[in-house]
Amino acid sequence: MKKTNILMLALLASASTFFYSCDDDQLEDKRNPKPTLSVDKKSVLATEGDVITFTVTIDKPLAKDVDFKIELESGSGNFRDFTCSGEETTIDEGGFGQGKIGYKLVLPALETSATFTITPNKDLFVEGSETLKLKLKSSGNMLAMVSPDSEFIDIGVNDFVSNNVGVDLVWGKVTNSHGTISDLEFEDGDGNNASTHDTDFDLFILNSAGTAINNTGATSANPEFTQLLATAPNGVYYVYAELYDFGSTPPVKPLSYDLTFQISKYGTWATTVKVPTTSDESFADVVAVIIKTGNNYVVEDIDGNTLASGKYKSIVENFKKSKRSK
Repeated sequence: MKKTNILMLALLASASTFFYSCDDDQLEDKRNPKPTLSVDKKSVLATEGDVITFTVTIDKPLAKDVDFKIELESGSGNFRDFTCSGEETTIDEGGFGQGKIGYKLVLPALETSATFTITPNKDLFVEGSETLKLKLKSSGNMLAMVSPDSEFIDIGVNDFVSNNVGVDLVWGKVTNSHGTISDLEFEDGDGNNASTHDTDFDLFILNSAGTAINNTGATSANPEFTQLLATAPNGVYYVYAELYDFGSTPPVKPLSYDLTFQISKYGTWATTVKVPTTSDESFADVVAVIIKTGNNYVVEDIDGNTLASGKYKSIVENFKKSKRSK
């Protein structure tokens, strides 16, 4: 009986060894590497405002969407010097979610390629030539890997140059630790959570008669933007802003924030004017003066502070009268 059991155990051990050996042979070299993403452009020279289109290809299409991402790796420019056609990552995706701030992109299921765009911003800062070193990386579902020769995209950016003068106005914005720009939050008088999202300022450039030269800065956007064109007559012009609508019940405690005006002759010079205001103030005033002589301009302000209240009362009153008569 004992001999029979020993013989059976030996036969089973021999059979197990045989089957394991067969399984090892069958499993050998069966694991497949992830598909690889590649991008068509690795080095580009552009001017602010140019829309640059990139094409990403995959060497093996998948039945599911493939997530990938663009981040700013390094360079003299910053993350706000460009925009991408993807979706900006935010801190509310669970901690830092996708990690470093960037733009989420997707290659659709079963497709072999997809395009995305990078646009260096046509801003009102004089920065000279800048560099953006962008990183293309797998993210999200991590279904594909990025080819080593497509990991980085270098973009050289030159200032947009023009004889026009641009003016923009930003208010009530904050930047969190992730780099996301959002509206200033507060508790309103009804005890509800609110923000400056619906607060609306209008921005105008007035001529010496107190008439707005255009209405391009009177929208619901933040920032607001308008221009003094090089084709405008020579003379004195006034940068004027007013609160159109606070947008919610005033906060329990007055909310303090800045109105930030950026004034620039594109690619040549720029100046910033910061004007403090509060939620209980119905702001309406001239904040800077532009003197135009041909393509030469002089901007007068008082070291970035609000010009003396009432100094341009006649200009402001003429403007308000013209608005009421329309």
